[in-house]
Amino acid sequence: MAGTYTVTVTPSAIADLQEALNYIAENQSLTSANSIQDEILNAIERLEKMPESHPPVRETHDVVGTKYRRIIAGNYRIIYQVDELRPEVFVIRILHVKRGPDFVRGALL
Repeated sequence: MAGTYTVTVTPSAIADLQEALNYIAENQSLTSANSIQDEILNAIERLEKMPESHPPVRETHDVVGTKYRRIIAGNYRIIYQVDELRPEVFVIRILHVKRGPDFVRGALL
């Protein structure tokens, strides 16, 4: 569907982002945390246009009825679903790219 989508960030995704930023601020620097926050928020903002252009989450390919997609921002995978009828994008989780498939699958299902 062409046009602009409304983007909603779920409480789980907000908690993921806050956890990541706290970790980066404590273990690296506040500057690094601010930088990755900007990168993630910019990626989320880009979902307003053509969210279907990003690839599906491969950890959920075999689950019937799930249509999760992902966009990468830095070392983070932003996982979302698209509702074409509204049109709205729901950001479900924000997970580090090194999280294994079992963790990702468990976080989504």
